[in-house]
Amino acid sequence: MRALIICTLLLLHGMMSMAHIFPSYNKPDYLPRCGAPCTGRRGECPVDCKHCLLFANRREPACASRRRFK
Repeated sequence: MRALIICTLLLLHGMMSMAHIFPSYNKPDYLPRCGAPCTGRRGECPVDCKHCLLFANRREPACASRRRFK
């Protein structure tokens, strides 16, 4: 019984990991855009604004770039 529970949890974890890597094409993208709120998890923000920073005029951190000049 214990092995069945462990296998079920491993299968669920694998399915959730694959769903995060390969999002479906019909649903909106779950990665936040630049300026969208973020939680600070690694890899959460897109590549062009890959930092989750807390700004003075916002309550929560947001995805942003550290580059001042583009």
